[in-house]
Amino acid sequence: MFDQFSLDMLLRNFRLNVMMKLCRRICFFIMLTWGLYLTVFLYKSYFTRQNVWTKSNITSYKFARLHKVISREEATLSISVANATETNTKSFYSDTKVKIRLHNVKRAGNETIPVHRNLDNEIPAEIRMRKEDNERHYFTLHKERINPIEVDFIINGAQICSSNAKYMTILVMVPSLPSHSTVRHAIRATYGSYVKHRFTLSKGNVEVTVRLAFLVGKDNTIDSDPNIRSESRQHGDIIYADFVEAYQNLTRKMLIALKWVSVFCSDLDFFLKIDEDVFINMPLLARELNKRPYSIKGSVYGYLYNQSPVYRKGKWAVTKDEYPMVQYPKYAAGNSYVISGNIIPRMFVISEYMPHMPIEDVFITGCIAKIVEAKHVFMPGFAYWHEEELNACKFMRNKRISTTKVSVDKMFKLWNASINFADYCKMQFERH
Repeated sequence: MFDQFSLDMLLRNFRLNVMMKLCRRICFFIMLTWGLYLTVFLYKSYFTRQNVWTKSNITSYKFARLHKVISREEATLSISVANATETNTKSFYSDTKVKIRLHNVKRAGNETIPVHRNLDNEIPAEIRMRKEDNERHYFTLHKERINPIEVDFIINGAQICSSNAKYMTILVMVPSLPSHSTVRHAIRATYGSYVKHRFTLSKGNVEVTVRLAFLVGKDNTIDSDPNIRSESRQHGDIIYADFVEAYQNLTRKMLIALKWVSVFCSDLDFFLKIDEDVFINMPLLARELNKRPYSIKGSVYGYLYNQSPVYRKGKWAVTKDEYPMVQYPKYAAGNSYVISGNIIPRMFVISEYMPHMPIEDVFITGCIAKIVEAKHVFMPGFAYWHEEELNACKFMRNKRISTTKVSVDKMFKLWNASINFADYCKMQFERH
């Protein structure tokens, strides 16, 4: 027989054994559960990485093949990526939607016309990041001037803007060649004659003041210098700068024009750049500008191009060092465009702190305008590159502001139609 003490000890040991077994089972269950969870986690992590890596490389391979095809067809590729979330790994890779726009090139004679088609695909987000890095790097100004415009004005033409300016004042800047005196005379006799004859807009009773300036450089001929000086003494509308005329210097030439405006003509309201072979309907332009006041950050007016491809070959070739992206920012056609006067000095200063591009209209109305955050305003009626040739009466009937590829003879026809449309076009109709 066991005494009471022995029974208590046996009961106590039994309870301890039961508790130990229970604790061991609980610990085993916890360790088993944790081990299974860890195994599943490592398994999923490993194969998820494998799938992402495989998907990324397959997509990159497809993109590389597309790029080769595009290059072979003389096309360009533009990429815009949306809905990419860097904090979510799954969204970062699999939910990134990419729109690839192929600008296949059709050829019509010597002209190239971009034709757009869209493809939806998925590509690695690092391509988007590389594109953004290139854009950020290009549009970030250097700390020092890398392209200073230090050009002397042989004839500064300061008298062009000597009179007091009132709203609205339009400066017509025509980049000209020294030998093109006949074209300059035609311009003075046609739309350039508004310099001497101010006109008033009926809406708002706004008096319009027009100023005319021809910017010329040196062409290394013996007779050009004395002829330019003589023409300047006679008309007083020549700006003669000390630089060599060349197509590659067109961007620099227009930056010289911006410098001249900043120094001698900063009180203007609108700066109209117009090529020699362009005719402008000045009253209609003034009316349209009066309807569209420029913003505080400035405005660029004209026929606008958006997402135009960058050409690496041909007449308009631009190297990757000059412009690394595959698309240009929004810009105005270079034959005729308007920039509000309130941003001209700032645009000139900015141009000295960034690399220049040989495509003048893209660089000035696109790249620099983007940096100053100017507003682009599409204005119907401005000339564009592939427009059909218009006769004088059709030009006025269609309410066109400008037209390009104009000869001296046609310029006078356009002028006659603009100042006396009814009689001139009636006579032309009767003749035909």
